[in-house]
Amino acid sequence: MSGIAIDNVCIESLSIDLTDDSLRRAARGAQNLEKRISEMKATDAEKLQNEYKKLVEGLRDVDGGTEEDSFMANPGKITGFILARLEIDF
Repeated sequence: MSGIAIDNVCIESLSIDLTDDSLRRAARGAQNLEKRISEMKATDAEKLQNEYKKLVEGLRDVDGGTEEDSFMANPGKITGFILARLEIDF
């Protein structure tokens, strides 16, 4: 084979014929893909919201614990807790 024949084979193998039918099918495929992505986003958002609700409920359960549990979960309250204990001792 000559160099020109090899070039022609390469060009032909990398070429495509675009027809109205192939463009319509590609557009339909793109629309289906867009629809599926939207469905997945909605599902993921719902899952995230459910996980958030579970987390908040878990934090509320911790909040209902004893006073000692409460200050251990929130270090900012430790200072007030210690000061309150010191005032009782004096």
